Amino acid sequence: MAATFNLYQETLIGDRAFNYGDGCFTTMLCVDQNIQLLAYHLARLEHDTCKLRIPFTATDKTALSAALSDISSKLHHGIIKIHISRGTGGRGYGVSGVSAPNITLTQHTIPPHFSEPVSLSIASFPISRQPALAGTKHISRVEQVLFKCCAEELGTTDVICLDEFQHVIETSSANLFWYKDNQWFTPDLNDSGVAGTFRACILDTLDTAGAACQVGSFPLSALLAAESVFMCNAVRGIVRVDKVIVHEDPVVNATAVKECTRSIEFDNSAVSILQNQVALFLATHS
Repeated sequence: MAATFNLYQETLIGDRAFNYGDGCFTTMLCVDQNIQLLAYHLARLEHDTCKLRIPFTATDKTALSAALSDISSKLHHGIIKIHISRGTGGRGYGVSGVSAPNITLTQHTIPPHFSEPVSLSIASFPISRQPALAGTKHISRVEQVLFKCCAEELGTTDVICLDEFQHVIETSSANLFWYKDNQWFTPDLNDSGVAGTFRACILDTLDTAGAACQVGSFPLSALLAAESVFMCNAVRGIVRVDKVIVHEDPVVNATAVKECTRSIEFDNSAVSILQNQVALFLATHS
């Protein structure tokens, strides 16, 4: 059965995305009627629907491509979001009897100052570890909402999310890279986090350029000792991290409790070089 396309229509109350967060999504930047990183986004949907066991047929993909072409042809500069729900029906969490997937496309404006340098702080609670879902952009994002609340409370653009072992994973809405001693580093996402489309593009860029990028498990101290740090996602692209504010345990003396914070700043000259490499890679691989 082919998927149902709900372009700009209200969500059905019985939709499993509404009830259980049962689905996946991807958010794309459209510039001059061209969807950026389109191949990466389609690969993500292929991967995530497979991992979540949501049917996504060849007919669905053809219809989706046609709908994207139509929307992007009328969009000079904006955001397109693809939202795939498993569908409606089923009993409780069970998927027996569920309808075909519902695919929704929405269009949004780009917020101002979206690519300006940012400040980060450290999340006050760990990001969850779930290998079965790690890497996927599933719809259940309450954890990320709480991370963004944490950033707002701390007065920074976003927060660095650490797992229960204090390894760096990502921010609430972007992947992280840093540069030290002529090498790039980025966290492994086998147990936590979202494997972003721009992250995949950067890894392909560095691989094509023969540049070293180590993917692994790293403590916060490794990022704080970096020469350059940036975060990235498909809409914002590469965004420099100007500083990380670390709130440490308060110092208690006989008369007062003194809050302790450190502000670590970065040079970020290596980021400009990488931005040029990514632009060249996309120009020759589009």
